[in-house]
Amino acid sequence: MVLTDFGRQLAAEAEKIEESFTNLDRMVLSWDDRPTGSIRFSVADGLLPLVGPMVSEVGRKHPGIRVEVEVNNGLSRVSQLEADVVLRVASSPPATLVGRRIGTLVGAPYASHAYLQNAADLPLAEHRWVRWAKPWQDFPVERWISANVPTSHVKATVNSNQALMSLVAQGLGVGFLPCFAADADPRYIRLGKRVELAAAVWLLTHEDLRRTGRIAAFMKVVGEALLAKRRTIEGPFPDAELEGIVPCGDLDDYGLRLT
Repeated sequence: MVLTDFGRQLAAEAEKIEESFTNLDRMVLSWDDRPTGSIRFSVADGLLPLVGPMVSEVGRKHPGIRVEVEVNNGLSRVSQLEADVVLRVASSPPATLVGRRIGTLVGAPYASHAYLQNAADLPLAEHRWVRWAKPWQDFPVERWISANVPTSHVKATVNSNQALMSLVAQGLGVGFLPCFAADADPRYIRLGKRVELAAAVWLLTHEDLRRTGRIAAFMKVVGEALLAKRRTIEGPFPDAELEGIVPCGDLDDYGLRLT
């Protein structure tokens, strides 16, 4: 089935109507100043280890707020009211979203103990690799993989950080993982220097929702808790004081300078 020209015109008008009703919903919500009700909190899967204590703190300070946590790596859902607050990794957030920049994400190449039993002496580019799928391949470390690792050495692509970490832990190959999670997990061995990933952790909501009572209360509690964990996200890590962290635009230590 394919839409006719008239059908496409109707669909475009229907989308405008849907957007108008969504705008009305956000306006109505913005007048509710009570710190009670449900909040749909959408979290990038790689940031889930940070979430539990913060949601507990929200429940302690605001027992009238109920949090519905969903895992999603996209950024567009808030504008359609499919989420109220998002915790994401991005170089910059959409202009319609407001919130806090928590900290720069730092990563490094990691592999499992089992994988390294037969590949410990290989140059980094000659390992088997697990990497992000195309929508996420514009980060400098991903562009380093594209420029240095033969396509035949890439054994899987993923759209989830949990999938990336799981496949690396199972010995499929090497992957760039976030240091705050991988350094604390004995399944992984780091193979190179830590590097800024040219992305930050953001806590965001829609501009029209930020004055809603429960959203404002949630953003305050979770935002302060996340900022208190900035050192966990950015470092210093156990040996970072000795070797430093490679800036995102300078990957000479991996064989290529990227800007």
